[in-house]
Amino acid sequence: MSGDVSDPLVGEVLLCRYRVSRFLAKGGMGAIYLARNEGAAGFVRPVVIKRILPDLIGDELTAKLFAREARIMSNLRHPGIVSVLEFAYEGGAYIMVLEYVHGFHLGRWYRFIKRSGSHFPVQLAVHIVISVLDALHYAHTLKGADGKELNIIHRDIKPSNILIDVDGH
Repeated sequence: MSGDVSDPLVGEVLLCRYRVSRFLAKGGMGAIYLARNEGAAGFVRPVVIKRILPDLIGDELTAKLFAREARIMSNLRHPGIVSVLEFAYEGGAYIMVLEYVHGFHLGRWYRFIKRSGSHFPVQLAVHIVISVLDALHYAHTLKGADGKELNIIHRDIKPSNILIDVDGH
């Protein structure tokens, strides 16, 4: 799965309104794409599409885990957590449509600072850690409509999963 136009999903329209622009990344069970929500009268908004990897389509456990991830994320409403906009099944695979964050992940940002010979500002590092901990605390202590804890535990905190937008959020 490269990032070029030879990727079969690039250029495709999913769910009648999301045009896949380019491949962004690949994770354990899903591929991430930049896409455009295309609507009436020239309306266009960037989104991110997460789709089960082609070689895992049809795997029942992967499908269950992907659907579980979407259900969990649909409960989360926090400024430090990317929102799920839509979840659907098309072309034999589940598709998650996510909010687009215009920026970079922390790992890429850190590599840029290191290559430029700069130091990562301590105040900024503390701010990022506090923001991530605030989002994790929210998710880990979230209760459902019935008042019961949802017992959400994020198991994949790493620099590439921490997004920083161009405004520093």
